[in-house]
Amino acid sequence: MSSTGRKTLPWDLIRSALDGCVETTFRAFFMIVAIHYFDCSVIQKSLVASATAVGLILSLVYSSVSGVWFHRRTVQTFVPYVGIAVGACLAALAQDGSQFVLGVLLFGMSHSARFPSLTALYRDNYRGAVRGQVLGITTTILVICGLLVTFLGGKYLDIHLEHYRVLFLLFALAALIAGGAVLQMPSGTVQSRRLEPVGAYLRVLKEHPVFAYMLAYWFIFGLGNLAMEPQMFEMLSQEQYGFCLTPGQIALLIGLVPEIARLLSLQVWAWIFDRLHIITVRILINACFLAYTILYFQASNLESVMLALILRGIGLAGGSITWSLWVTKFASPEDTARYMALHTFLTGIRGSLGPYIGYLVVGTLSLHTAGWIATGFIFFSTLMVVPLLKRDMQKKV
Repeated sequence: MSSTGRKTLPWDLIRSALDGCVETTFRAFFMIVAIHYFDCSVIQKSLVASATAVGLILSLVYSSVSGVWFHRRTVQTFVPYVGIAVGACLAALAQDGSQFVLGVLLFGMSHSARFPSLTALYRDNYRGAVRGQVLGITTTILVICGLLVTFLGGKYLDIHLEHYRVLFLLFALAALIAGGAVLQMPSGTVQSRRLEPVGAYLRVLKEHPVFAYMLAYWFIFGLGNLAMEPQMFEMLSQEQYGFCLTPGQIALLIGLVPEIARLLSLQVWAWIFDRLHIITVRILINACFLAYTILYFQASNLESVMLALILRGIGLAGGSITWSLWVTKFASPEDTARYMALHTFLTGIRGSLGPYIGYLVVGTLSLHTAGWIATGFIFFSTLMVVPLLKRDMQKKV
């Protein structure tokens, strides 16, 4: 590891630990409060669920304007953490569902807006030979802290739901401290004196068709995967599918089993990412999601469900590393934030569309049929990238 990497890592570990608190907030607690405290409408709950996806769409805008407003990567990354903290405070102080949703939207959009600059910071500060391993370590810390906060916060809300405000204010403080840790990292200046038009991002697709092709692959894969995420809960909660588990049992299965598998396999994926071709890594990850999708949505017993969730957790471990760092295999250091912004933008689009498409297909056909269709999307996306196995990803062709 370089001297810059050694200076960055301690602050990065602090950031990742506190990010575990931040990510847990929108994964579990926001929806619990929206349903059980504010009794939000369907539209309001939909906005809560899509807050981070909307943020991913808007990350393209923030990536462009932040290069003009702020000339250090660390400052570009710090500002969204302030937005996260303000959003958490607004949600904590809300007097009705509409005010609560407003805070959640600011929280989710700010959380997603930091990804392009954070990825660029990783590109600047860590050498390619160790970048995946470092992200594996920081993600491990994030998952451990997230599991701990989920357990303790869930117990607290079970007893004191009306005091959720205290919990959210603590999350706001965690976001500010995480942002402060980012400011302590080494950072070069970003030379950008004018606002980049949308055409600058579209030119990336023209100049690097292999990257554009990978974005198309990821979109098809993501639609197949994300369309079925809400259906995981539906299948286990409805007797017509052979299960009728309580909310606590569902939370234990879907929340705990994959995360433990993810935690145990993160370092393996980090090692694989640093040593194998990015396409080989993605094919391995796709194989995990293929097996999970088939097993889970055609399951008739809890043993199959648990095995499927373990495979999902293993796939998520590899997916979290490649999602964050794959553009570094394509882009030059100065272009990394722009490439990542395109990736996060399209992730937001499919994250917004996928669940609605899933409900539409399930309502028209059936859950099991929707599972097979999602499997087909993932399988087709895997076939798409096989021809790229021998490509030099960074070569502009």
